[in-house]
Amino acid sequence: YGGGFTGGGSANCNASTMPLEPNSAQGTPIIYVSLNYWLGPLGVPQGEEASQRGILNLGLYDQPACLEFRIQLFIGGFGGDHFTVTVVGRNSGSVMTSL
Repeated sequence: YGGGFTGGGSANCNASTMPLEPNSAQGTPIIYVSLNYWLGPLGVPQGEEASQRGILNLGLYDQPACLEFRIQLFIGGFGGDHFTVTVVGRNSGSVMTSL
């Protein structure tokens, strides 16, 4: 994602351009998984009412939920190991990886 939590999406990333050949040559192929999270007013609601209800920064809950539910539970079905997951991002997506 780029766009400072206001726009973007995982569809903008082309995994075929990633340098994955070294991993395949070493016998450690990569399973690429992309995820989306809420942006703009749905992901980062603002205002007094949102603050009172404690529903600020809702988009920040999406990435951990995806990692815990989708990747940890299902990556084994694709030949992956849920103990060896690497998370990357760019721009605001990289901020999400540090939370």
